[in-house]
Amino acid sequence: MRNRHSRPTWFLLGLAFVVQACRDAPAPYDPGDGPGLTEVRRITFDQRDDRAPVWSNDGARIYYVRGNLQEAFSNLPTLFAIPGRGGTRELVFPDLQSEDAPGGRPLTAPAVDPASGRIAFQQRLRLPPPAGCGEAGWLCLSPTDTTPPPTTLLDEMALRIRAPGDAGELTDGPGLEFRLAGLTEDPDAVNPPEFEPVVGRVIVDYFPAHRLYAEDGTLFFRPSWNPNAEELVFGDALELRRWTIGEASSTPIPGTTDGVSPAWSPDGQWIAFARLERTREANSLCANLRIDPPAPPTPTCVQETIDYGLGSTTVEIIRPDGTDGRVIGDGLDPAWSPDGRYLYVRRDGAIYRLPIEGGTAEPVPDTESGREPAVSPDGSELAFARSTPGGSLHDIWVVPALP
Repeated sequence: MRNRHSRPTWFLLGLAFVVQACRDAPAPYDPGDGPGLTEVRRITFDQRDDRAPVWSNDGARIYYVRGNLQEAFSNLPTLFAIPGRGGTRELVFPDLQSEDAPGGRPLTAPAVDPASGRIAFQQRLRLPPPAGCGEAGWLCLSPTDTTPPPTTLLDEMALRIRAPGDAGELTDGPGLEFRLAGLTEDPDAVNPPEFEPVVGRVIVDYFPAHRLYAEDGTLFFRPSWNPNAEELVFGDALELRRWTIGEASSTPIPGTTDGVSPAWSPDGQWIAFARLERTREANSLCANLRIDPPAPPTPTCVQETIDYGLGSTTVEIIRPDGTDGRVIGDGLDPAWSPDGRYLYVRRDGAIYRLPIEGGTAEPVPDTESGREPAVSPDGSELAFARSTPGGSLHDIWVVPALP
């Protein structure tokens, strides 16, 4: 016999769950009455990290990444599309990723080809930390080094290209597999007596780009399309590199050391990027130990680390061949306006617009806590990622661009 009180009980429990879920959700940002604004809207309402928005060529959709590469097993980055006016999100590649389990294919940093609408994106090929000394036990020569030195969080990557909705394997389309700068092996290194009989050494150059990603989550490796050719530019943690689609390797761009997050200009004549300042250089030499009592600890790998500090960040433009470089202003995450006259950047905790030919930086109203700006194809709107209260997660927002 059915308990006549069961339905109300379950109803009340469900209602309590909904109330609690609403209470736990981040409070929406209140834009207030900004001058000259027509509409400010929040596009995603998620309990995960929504980042790196980019518009489709017709301005109808926004592609973005949900999740981050720092996660080893859960919350892996997944590519989604959502209507620019707001609505239901959809997987960009449903045959490759699922809503909650990307299937071991962490994809991030989308960029849309202005000619064909294809999407370039980065795929992480190896989980952090990279191969090398591992994390078991450590012995460092310096008495101040009591913990393992920092390591590159990302190592092997692949730049992929696909049309939205394409089926098949990732390797079916064009791609470039590469290693980010920062991890090398020196089999001929001579180690101190304390670290013998180990032969060889792993060298970790902890470049400012690695620190920026680890501390700030900036996608320094994001690609950008040449609007006039089958070519992309991306960062490898040390410098910017150009890749002609179909070739087996990429080419470094001179004069872009510590350049990150490149953006090709609409006319193809310039590449904007953020340059990171190195403030210091700290060296450490440590050995990873095999600990197997009662035997004494045995060195199994020696790791030399060069740890660079991160100072200021400036936005610069340069010709694709590495000439005529100049500083535009302070900031990160540069994005071009469609007319090529301005760069939208992240600085001072908001989005600003910098004129290419010089002038005053203008803050974009209602972009507080914003990053990774993307201008709509008609130049009327600006999509960006805004951190939720607490700062650990982001949602996608859209505001009117400056006139």
